[in-house]
Amino acid sequence: MRVTTADGRQSVDAIEINVLNSLSLSVDKDTIDTILGEAATITTTMAADTKIKLIIESRSNQVVRTLVDWTDRKAGTYNDTWDGLDSNGNNVAEADYYAVLLYKNNGEQKKLDLRDSTGGEQFNPSRSDAARNIAPFDNKPMDITFHLNRAAEVTAFMGYSWSNTRVVTFYNRQPMGKGDHNVKWYATNNEGILIKAPKNTSFLYGNWAYTLADNAIYVKSGAHITNVSVEPVIFDPTAHKEEGLRSTANISFNLTNDASVELTVVDAQTGALMAYKKYSNLLKGANTVKWNGRNGADEFIAPGKYRIALRAVDATGYSSLLQYTLLRIYY
Repeated sequence: MRVTTADGRQSVDAIEINVLNSLSLSVDKDTIDTILGEAATITTTMAADTKIKLIIESRSNQVVRTLVDWTDRKAGTYNDTWDGLDSNGNNVAEADYYAVLLYKNNGEQKKLDLRDSTGGEQFNPSRSDAARNIAPFDNKPMDITFHLNRAAEVTAFMGYSWSNTRVVTFYNRQPMGKGDHNVKWYATNNEGILIKAPKNTSFLYGNWAYTLADNAIYVKSGAHITNVSVEPVIFDPTAHKEEGLRSTANISFNLTNDASVELTVVDAQTGALMAYKKYSNLLKGANTVKWNGRNGADEFIAPGKYRIALRAVDATGYSSLLQYTLLRIYY
Protein backbone atom coordinates (compact mmCIF):
# COMPACT_ATOMS: atom_id res chain seq x y z
CA MET A 1 0.00 0.00 0.00
CA ARG A 2 1.41 3.43 -0.95
CA VAL A 3 1.64 6.13 1.70
CA THR A 4 0.96 9.72 0.61
CA THR A 5 1.94 12.88 2.50
CA ALA A 6 -0.41 15.82 3.09
CA ASP A 7 0.94 17.69 0.05
CA GLY A 8 0.25 14.68 -2.20
CA ARG A 9 3.83 13.40 -2.50
CA GLN A 10 4.69 9.77 -1.86
CA SER A 11 7.17 9.26 0.99
CA VAL A 12 10.60 7.76 0.21
CA ASP A 13 10.18 5.08 2.90
CA ALA A 14 6.91 3.96 1.38
CA ILE A 15 8.47 3.73 -2.10
CA GLU A 16 11.30 1.58 -0.76
CA ILE A 17 8.89 -0.78 0.98
CA ASN A 18 6.80 -1.13 -2.16
CA VAL A 19 9.81 -1.84 -4.39
CA LEU A 20 11.26 -4.39 -1.99
CA ASN A 21 7.92 -6.12 -1.54
CA SER A 22 7.55 -6.35 -5.32
CA LEU A 23 10.81 -8.32 -5.68
CA SER A 24 11.48 -12.00 -5.02
CA LEU A 25 14.40 -14.35 -5.62
CA SER A 26 14.75 -18.14 -5.45
CA VAL A 27 17.13 -20.86 -6.67
CA ASP A 28 16.06 -24.28 -7.95
CA LYS A 29 19.21 -26.14 -6.80
CA ASP A 30 21.24 -25.48 -3.68
CA THR A 31 24.02 -27.82 -4.87
CA ILE A 32 25.59 -28.18 -8.32
CA ASP A 33 28.47 -30.33 -9.56
CA THR A 34 30.54 -28.64 -12.26
CA ILE A 35 32.23 -31.94 -13.14
CA LEU A 36 28.77 -33.19 -14.20
CA GLY A 37 28.01 -29.95 -16.03
CA GLU A 38 25.20 -28.98 -13.66
CA ALA A 39 23.81 -25.46 -13.32
CA ALA A 40 21.40 -23.65 -11.00
CA THR A 41 18.48 -21.52 -12.14
CA ILE A 42 17.89 -18.25 -10.29
CA THR A 43 14.29 -17.05 -10.58
CA THR A 44 13.53 -13.38 -9.96
CA THR A 45 10.14 -11.71 -10.02
CA MET A 46 9.38 -7.98 -10.33
CA ALA A 47 5.82 -6.81 -9.74
CA ALA A 48 6.79 -3.45 -11.27
CA ASP A 49 9.36 -2.23 -13.79
CA THR A 50 12.72 -2.19 -11.98
CA LYS A 51 16.39 -1.56 -12.79
CA ILE A 52 18.29 -4.61 -11.51
CA LYS A 53 21.65 -6.37 -11.45
CA LEU A 54 21.99 -10.08 -10.63
CA ILE A 55 25.29 -11.28 -9.16
CA ILE A 56 26.88 -14.30 -7.49
CA GLU A 57 28.80 -13.57 -4.31
CA SER A 58 31.19 -15.64 -2.21
CA ARG A 59 30.66 -16.16 1.50
CA SER A 60 32.90 -13.12 2.09
CA ASN A 61 30.68 -10.97 -0.19
CA GLN A 62 33.14 -10.89 -3.09
CA VAL A 63 31.48 -10.82 -6.53
CA VAL A 64 32.57 -13.89 -8.51
CA ARG A 65 30.16 -13.54 -11.44
CA THR A 66 27.75 -10.96 -12.84
CA LEU A 67 24.86 -12.84 -14.43
CA VAL A 68 22.87 -9.75 -15.43
CA ASP A 69 24.44 -6.30 -15.49
CA TRP A 70 22.38 -3.23 -14.77
CA THR A 71 19.29 -3.38 -16.94
CA ASP A 72 15.67 -2.26 -16.88
CA ARG A 73 13.39 -5.24 -16.48
CA LYS A 74 9.69 -5.07 -17.05
CA ALA A 75 7.33 -6.49 -14.46
CA GLY A 76 7.40 -10.27 -14.68
CA THR A 77 9.35 -13.40 -13.84
CA TYR A 78 12.85 -14.14 -15.19
CA ASN A 79 15.07 -17.22 -15.10
CA ASP A 80 18.86 -16.89 -15.23
CA THR A 81 21.32 -19.77 -14.89
CA TRP A 82 24.71 -20.08 -13.22
CA ASP A 83 27.07 -22.89 -14.19
CA GLY A 84 29.62 -22.51 -11.39
CA LEU A 85 32.06 -20.47 -13.49
CA ASP A 86 33.58 -17.12 -12.56
CA SER A 87 33.71 -13.98 -14.70
CA ASN A 88 36.74 -15.36 -16.58
CA GLY A 89 35.03 -18.63 -17.46
CA ASN A 90 36.97 -20.68 -14.88
CA ASN A 91 35.56 -23.03 -12.26
CA VAL A 92 35.14 -21.34 -8.90
CA ALA A 93 36.74 -23.04 -5.91
CA GLU A 94 34.46 -25.51 -4.17
CA ALA A 95 32.44 -23.58 -1.59
CA ASP A 96 29.06 -22.01 -0.91
CA TYR A 97 27.99 -19.02 -3.05
CA TYR A 98 24.97 -16.75 -2.98
CA ALA A 99 22.67 -15.30 -5.65
CA VAL A 100 22.07 -11.61 -4.87
CA LEU A 101 19.74 -9.12 -6.56
CA LEU A 102 20.74 -5.45 -6.67
CA TYR A 103 18.09 -2.91 -7.58
CA LYS A 104 17.63 0.84 -7.89
CA ASN A 105 15.09 2.56 -5.68
CA ASN A 106 14.57 6.30 -6.02
CA GLY A 107 18.06 6.50 -7.55
CA GLU A 108 19.69 4.64 -4.64
CA GLN A 109 21.17 1.14 -4.94
CA LYS A 110 19.59 -1.50 -2.71
CA LYS A 111 20.25 -5.20 -2.17
CA LEU A 112 18.03 -8.27 -1.86
CA ASP A 113 20.13 -10.95 -0.14
CA LEU A 114 18.31 -13.85 1.54
CA ARG A 115 21.24 -14.33 3.92
CA ASP A 116 19.70 -11.44 5.84
CA SER A 117 16.53 -13.38 6.64
CA THR A 118 16.97 -17.14 6.07
CA GLY A 119 19.27 -20.02 7.06
CA GLY A 120 20.82 -21.09 10.34
CA GLU A 121 18.14 -23.61 11.32
CA GLN A 122 19.62 -26.63 13.13
CA PHE A 123 18.71 -30.19 12.12
CA ASN A 124 20.05 -33.71 12.56
CA PRO A 125 21.17 -35.40 9.33
CA SER A 126 20.20 -39.02 8.89
CA ARG A 127 23.18 -41.38 9.13
CA SER A 128 24.32 -44.97 9.18
CA ASP A 129 25.10 -46.75 12.45
CA ALA A 130 28.66 -46.52 13.79
CA ALA A 131 30.53 -49.80 14.21
CA ARG A 132 31.53 -50.31 17.83
CA ASN A 133 34.50 -52.60 17.12
CA ILE A 134 37.15 -51.03 14.92
CA ALA A 135 40.62 -52.25 13.95
CA PRO A 136 42.55 -49.17 12.74
CA PHE A 137 45.74 -51.02 11.78
CA ASP A 138 43.73 -53.52 9.74
CA ASN A 139 42.21 -50.61 7.80
CA LYS A 140 38.88 -51.08 9.57
CA PRO A 141 38.06 -47.64 10.95
CA MET A 142 34.77 -46.41 12.31
CA ASP A 143 32.86 -45.69 9.10
CA ILE A 144 29.77 -43.44 9.09
CA THR A 145 27.83 -42.04 6.16
CA PHE A 146 25.43 -39.15 6.78
CA HIS A 147 22.99 -37.58 4.35
CA LEU A 148 22.14 -33.92 3.81
CA ASN A 149 18.79 -33.25 2.19
CA ARG A 150 20.00 -29.72 1.45
CA ALA A 151 23.27 -27.78 1.52
CA ALA A 152 24.26 -26.97 5.09
CA GLU A 153 27.02 -26.27 7.58
CA VAL A 154 27.97 -29.50 9.34
CA THR A 155 29.38 -30.14 12.79
CA ALA A 156 30.59 -33.69 13.51
CA PHE A 157 32.58 -34.98 16.47
CA MET A 158 33.47 -37.90 18.67
CA GLY A 159 32.75 -37.73 22.37
CA TYR A 160 32.32 -40.06 25.35
CA SER A 161 29.07 -41.72 26.37
CA TRP A 162 27.43 -40.22 29.46
CA SER A 163 29.62 -37.17 29.11
CA ASN A 164 29.56 -33.77 27.41
CA THR A 165 33.24 -34.14 26.50
CA ARG A 166 34.23 -33.78 22.84
CA VAL A 167 37.50 -35.64 22.14
CA VAL A 168 37.89 -35.08 18.41
CA THR A 169 36.19 -32.70 16.00
CA PHE A 170 35.81 -33.83 12.40
CA TYR A 171 33.93 -30.76 11.12
CA ASN A 172 33.02 -27.48 12.78
CA ARG A 173 30.23 -25.78 10.80
CA GLN A 174 31.83 -26.97 7.58
CA PRO A 175 29.78 -25.97 4.49
CA MET A 176 28.79 -29.05 2.47
CA GLY A 177 26.53 -29.76 -0.48
CA LYS A 178 23.38 -31.84 -0.61
CA GLY A 179 23.97 -35.62 -0.68
CA ASP A 180 25.94 -38.31 1.13
CA HIS A 181 29.11 -37.62 3.11
CA ASN A 182 31.47 -40.04 4.82
CA VAL A 183 33.47 -39.94 8.05
CA LYS A 184 36.22 -42.49 8.75
CA TRP A 185 37.86 -42.46 12.16
CA TYR A 186 41.02 -44.33 13.13
CA ALA A 187 40.76 -43.80 16.92
CA THR A 188 43.04 -40.74 16.96
CA ASN A 189 42.41 -37.30 18.46
CA ASN A 190 42.80 -33.94 16.74
CA GLU A 191 46.59 -34.13 17.16
CA GLY A 192 46.82 -37.57 15.54
CA ILE A 193 47.44 -39.42 18.82
CA LEU A 194 45.83 -42.83 19.36
CA ILE A 195 43.28 -42.72 22.17
CA LYS A 196 41.09 -45.10 24.16
CA ALA A 197 37.84 -44.44 25.97
CA PRO A 198 38.13 -44.29 29.78
CA LYS A 199 36.97 -47.23 31.83
CA ASN A 200 33.18 -47.71 31.90
CA THR A 201 32.67 -45.33 28.96
CA SER A 202 32.61 -45.68 25.21
CA PHE A 203 33.07 -43.40 22.25
CA LEU A 204 29.92 -41.72 20.97
CA TYR A 205 29.61 -40.09 17.54
CA GLY A 206 27.48 -36.99 17.14
CA ASN A 207 26.64 -34.55 14.38
CA TRP A 208 24.16 -31.88 13.41
CA ALA A 209 23.80 -29.31 10.66
CA TYR A 210 22.62 -25.76 10.06
CA THR A 211 20.76 -24.79 6.90
CA LEU A 212 22.36 -22.35 4.50
CA ALA A 213 20.37 -19.33 3.34
CA ASP A 214 17.70 -19.88 0.69
CA ASN A 215 19.83 -18.14 -1.96
CA ALA A 216 22.82 -20.45 -1.39
CA ILE A 217 24.36 -22.49 -4.20
CA TYR A 218 27.03 -24.95 -3.06
CA VAL A 219 29.43 -25.70 -5.91
CA LYS A 220 31.05 -29.14 -6.02
CA SER A 221 34.14 -28.63 -8.14
CA GLY A 222 37.08 -29.55 -5.96
CA ALA A 223 39.31 -32.60 -5.89
CA HIS A 224 38.49 -35.01 -3.06
CA ILE A 225 40.34 -38.04 -1.73
CA THR A 226 38.52 -41.32 -1.02
CA ASN A 227 39.36 -44.98 -0.29
CA VAL A 228 42.73 -44.43 1.37
CA SER A 229 44.78 -47.51 2.27
CA VAL A 230 48.43 -48.34 2.88
CA GLU A 231 50.41 -51.48 2.10
CA PRO A 232 52.19 -52.94 3.93
CA VAL A 233 50.65 -51.83 7.21
CA ILE A 234 53.78 -53.06 9.02
CA PHE A 235 56.65 -51.41 7.21
CA ASP A 236 60.44 -51.75 7.40
CA PRO A 237 61.89 -48.82 5.39
CA THR A 238 65.43 -50.28 5.69
CA ALA A 239 64.47 -53.51 3.91
CA HIS A 240 66.39 -54.34 0.74
CA LYS A 241 64.65 -55.09 -2.53
CA GLU A 242 67.13 -57.80 -3.37
CA GLU A 243 65.89 -59.66 -0.31
CA GLY A 244 62.35 -59.52 -1.66
CA LEU A 245 61.21 -56.95 0.91
CA ARG A 246 59.52 -53.67 0.12
CA SER A 247 61.48 -50.53 1.05
CA THR A 248 58.60 -48.11 0.46
CA ALA A 249 55.07 -47.88 1.79
CA ASN A 250 52.45 -47.67 -0.96
CA ILE A 251 49.57 -45.32 -0.11
CA SER A 252 46.63 -45.86 -2.47
CA PHE A 253 43.60 -43.60 -2.88
CA ASN A 254 41.12 -42.23 -5.38
CA LEU A 255 40.99 -38.63 -6.64
CA THR A 256 37.72 -37.16 -7.86
CA ASN A 257 39.60 -34.59 -9.97
CA ASP A 258 43.16 -33.73 -11.05
CA ALA A 259 45.18 -32.28 -8.16
CA SER A 260 48.37 -32.26 -6.17
CA VAL A 261 48.37 -34.30 -2.96
CA GLU A 262 50.05 -33.42 0.32
CA LEU A 263 51.11 -36.23 2.67
CA THR A 264 51.92 -35.73 6.34
CA VAL A 265 53.09 -38.35 8.80
CA VAL A 266 52.40 -37.86 12.52
CA ASP A 267 53.65 -39.92 15.45
CA ALA A 268 50.50 -41.57 16.82
CA GLN A 269 51.98 -41.69 20.36
CA THR A 270 53.20 -38.08 20.66
CA GLY A 271 51.45 -36.14 17.88
CA ALA A 272 54.80 -34.90 16.54
CA LEU A 273 55.01 -34.16 12.81
CA MET A 274 57.55 -36.56 11.35
CA ALA A 275 57.41 -36.09 7.58
CA TYR A 276 55.80 -34.03 4.83
CA LYS A 277 55.79 -34.70 1.10
CA LYS A 278 53.94 -33.19 -1.87
CA TYR A 279 53.04 -35.18 -4.99
CA SER A 280 52.25 -32.80 -7.86
CA ASN A 281 49.97 -33.09 -10.87
CA LEU A 282 48.20 -36.35 -10.07
CA LEU A 283 45.35 -37.35 -12.37
CA LYS A 284 41.72 -38.04 -11.55
CA GLY A 285 41.06 -41.68 -10.60
CA ALA A 286 43.07 -44.34 -8.79
CA ASN A 287 46.50 -43.26 -7.57
CA THR A 288 49.34 -44.74 -5.54
CA VAL A 289 52.17 -42.72 -4.01
CA LYS A 290 55.26 -44.05 -2.29
CA TRP A 291 56.85 -42.98 0.99
CA ASN A 292 60.32 -44.20 1.95
CA GLY A 293 59.96 -43.91 5.74
CA ARG A 294 62.29 -40.91 5.99
CA ASN A 295 61.81 -37.47 7.49
CA GLY A 296 62.66 -34.08 5.97
CA ALA A 297 66.33 -34.56 6.84
CA ASP A 298 66.33 -37.84 4.86
CA GLU A 299 66.69 -39.87 8.06
CA PHE A 300 64.76 -43.06 8.81
CA ILE A 301 62.13 -42.31 11.42
CA ALA A 302 61.99 -44.39 14.58
CA PRO A 303 59.94 -47.58 14.94
CA GLY A 304 56.42 -46.88 16.15
CA LYS A 305 52.83 -46.18 15.19
CA TYR A 306 52.07 -43.39 12.71
CA ARG A 307 49.06 -41.63 11.25
CA ILE A 308 49.23 -40.77 7.55
CA ALA A 309 47.11 -37.83 6.40
CA LEU A 310 46.35 -36.94 2.78
CA ARG A 311 44.95 -33.69 1.40
CA ALA A 312 44.23 -32.80 -2.25
CA VAL A 313 44.86 -29.26 -3.55
CA ASP A 314 43.38 -28.51 -6.97
CA ALA A 315 44.01 -25.80 -9.59
CA THR A 316 41.50 -23.42 -7.98
CA GLY A 317 43.39 -23.55 -4.68
CA TYR A 318 40.68 -25.60 -2.99
CA SER A 319 42.04 -27.90 -0.26
CA SER A 320 40.05 -31.04 0.44
CA LEU A 321 39.25 -32.37 3.87
CA LEU A 322 41.98 -34.60 5.29
CA GLN A 323 41.74 -38.37 4.89
CA TYR A 324 43.69 -40.76 7.10
CA THR A 325 45.16 -44.20 7.50
CA LEU A 326 47.61 -45.82 9.96
CA LEU A 327 50.77 -47.89 9.71
CA ARG A 328 53.47 -49.32 11.94
CA ILE A 329 57.18 -48.95 11.31
CA TYR A 330 59.19 -51.91 12.54
CA TYR A 331 62.92 -52.66 12.25
